[in-house]
Amino acid sequence: MTLGELLHEWAAHDLMHTVQAERALMQPFILACGPWRSYLSDHDARNT
Repeated sequence: MTLGELLHEWAAHDLMHTVQAERALMQPFILACGPWRSYLSDHDARNT
């Protein structure tokens, strides 16, 4: 393992927390968007 690999993993790990927070914040909006809900399926907690 190199220092560069460790730093890249650290950054990716931290960004995953950002993705998780985004997904949590989006849930009320996804639930209320009616027929467009399928366009947000990547962020819908029901699909995880």
